[in-house]
Amino acid sequence: MPTQERIIGLSSSAVGGHAITGSQAPQLKLSVILLAHRRREFLRSAVRSLLCQSLAKALFEVVVVKDFNDDLVDQLAKEHGWIEIQITPNTSVGQSYAQAIRKSTGEVLVFLDDDDLFEGDKLAIVRSAFASSPELVFFRDTPMPFAEGAQHGRLIGPRSPNGLLQVKGSTQRRAVRTILNRNLNGISSTISIRRKVVLPHLSSLEQMSGTTDVFLFYLALNTLQTLTFDPRPLTHYRLHASSSRVHAHDFDSHIGKLVSSLERMYENLLIISASLSECRTQTLVDGSAIGVKSVLYSLGSPGYRLSGQEFRDLLRYAMYRRSPALFVSVVMALVRRTLPIASGILSRLVFKLQFVEYPVG
Repeated sequence: MPTQERIIGLSSSAVGGHAITGSQAPQLKLSVILLAHRRREFLRSAVRSLLCQSLAKALFEVVVVKDFNDDLVDQLAKEHGWIEIQITPNTSVGQSYAQAIRKSTGEVLVFLDDDDLFEGDKLAIVRSAFASSPELVFFRDTPMPFAEGAQHGRLIGPRSPNGLLQVKGSTQRRAVRTILNRNLNGISSTISIRRKVVLPHLSSLEQMSGTTDVFLFYLALNTLQTLTFDPRPLTHYRLHASSSRVHAHDFDSHIGKLVSSLERMYENLLIISASLSECRTQTLVDGSAIGVKSVLYSLGSPGYRLSGQEFRDLLRYAMYRRSPALFVSVVMALVRRTLPIASGILSRLVFKLQFVEYPVG
């Protein structure tokens, strides 16, 4: 695998792009929000990837949000005029982002998690996209996962779109389905969004314990303006134990962590739904929330029993998504409702087949 310095030093020719000087829209400025939350070992690499950007330094600012001190990062931030926000370990991801957005001044927000890296021309390419299209409110590039000691450069996990994909609101049902089924609406470090889209919803963002990347996607979709999904791998997405949402040594621990994760996701989806005004976009979020609720119901979590209307809504959502996993959720929820004992056995069997022992520590 190349060293981290070689990874962040790749030129735009490696990703099929070109450097932009900013002459198209001199007033457009980016705000990069770099979040280091309860983890410090990767932050300096993320900072180096920002220092290596080809975009003129006057055209972007950096807001560093972290819950620890790092003398080198603090010194670099001071030298380059970056904004620093000190948070506590108990500050949620949503609260951290909200604080950073309030401090930011750029028209476009670009997110970077501490364990990820940007290509050298990413900011130039992102700025060019927004500067050339006033209708563009959301830009998402493609993550290139890598891990220490593993082969670098093979796209795994969230898939790339087949060429440039653009949508304008949730009325483009086929395109939106492609985005959802390929998980193109996730991974914060691949997302850039106009600040004006997020600003009215900071109070909702503060309530969220996670799923903020999905929140940003739906806020953009809610505007009925243009969202772009670019196939170029402009973000290096680090794979490591702490980046897995659910990891455990044994199956029972895995189920317990999965339930906790799904409960938080369900609450976050409800917050997202309440923040939306466009009915089709809200229906998509509600369908996703019912899908999560059905899994919790199938796993026997109290308080997540589905009503008859929710069963019908889940079935319609599964038919729209054409997702085998959602149809399995419908079947499992129906079995849970009619044969509770059999449902418990079936649910554990299904998740046992999917279980992978994640390395921890």
